[in-house]
Amino acid sequence: MKVKYLTCSLCNHFDAVNKKCSVLPFDTTSNEREYAGRCAAENRFVRNINVIPDYFNYFNDDEVPVCFEEDLSNLPKDENGNPLFVITKRGLERAIPADPEMKLTSSRFIGVEKIYTLQGQSELLQEIGYTQLQKLAFIKGTIISPLLEVQLKCV
Repeated sequence: MKVKYLTCSLCNHFDAVNKKCSVLPFDTTSNEREYAGRCAAENRFVRNINVIPDYFNYFNDDEVPVCFEEDLSNLPKDENGNPLFVITKRGLERAIPADPEMKLTSSRFIGVEKIYTLQGQSELLQEIGYTQLQKLAFIKGTIISPLLEVQLKCV
């Protein structure tokens, strides 16, 4: 099914933790269509290809089918055949491993734990800080993503 409505959740500039746009000085929400449409018209909208479109990207509020499910069929699968996704404040996202050496495992209903994914670690960093993220990664037997480490050094 083709996305009918662009929303801030699909844009790379959307900071879901702080509910802000990193390009425009707006507070916004995941399902905001007006700003996303304006940004697309002005060539500022950058599609985050890892975000899986939600019901509000396909339907108006009064048209949503009762049994709507996100399309997870194109996602990579774990060794048990479960789709590899992570639930973030942005929505469902394709799980990108924080540790390139680790094989991810997923639950059909809750996906991959945040600490094991780049997106999850990025969100946890904003929520709990670097020190707590390090402790959690150690407890869970993983590393902080090298990509996240590089981003931190550039800030």
